[in-house]
Amino acid sequence: MGHFGYGIHEQLAEPWRYVTMLRDPVDRYISSYHHALRFPGTPRQQEIANGKLSLEQALDAHLLPENLMVRLLSGTRKSLRQQDPGMLDEARHNVAEHFAAVLVMEEMDASMKRLETVLGIPLGEPSRLNRGPRSAAGESPELRAAIAEANALDVALYAEVRATAA
Repeated sequence: MGHFGYGIHEQLAEPWRYVTMLRDPVDRYISSYHHALRFPGTPRQQEIANGKLSLEQALDAHLLPENLMVRLLSGTRKSLRQQDPGMLDEARHNVAEHFAAVLVMEEMDASMKRLETVLGIPLGEPSRLNRGPRSAAGESPELRAAIAEANALDVALYAEVRATAA
């Protein structure tokens, strides 16, 4: 278990099942920015933290991965700068054919119950430890719209998953 893109099963000898939890793409992007400020791990994140770039500046400079959920679920090996709409179709296919469950973070309780059913084991209460210190709700509507536009593939997939989960 961990954060892996689709295709990791090719490296596993044991049986496998994919499960993923999607998050509102705008909130996910904003959270990634704040994580980069606190824990810069990559050179791109260090550029954010060292320069104390604003979220808008980081978005304009494409310093954070865009369409990360689609990118991971499609299994693409394309560079982070490439935005291929075909990735969305591949992500849809992989989700439909290879995922035991696709959950939604904003519906944590229902998602955990669904995961218990899919896995056939009790999971207990989800951890509340991995929480950043700042809410993503404080950004302007214009900036949120710009983030949504830059992550349009993720926005489309997330909307589809939410519609089918309802």
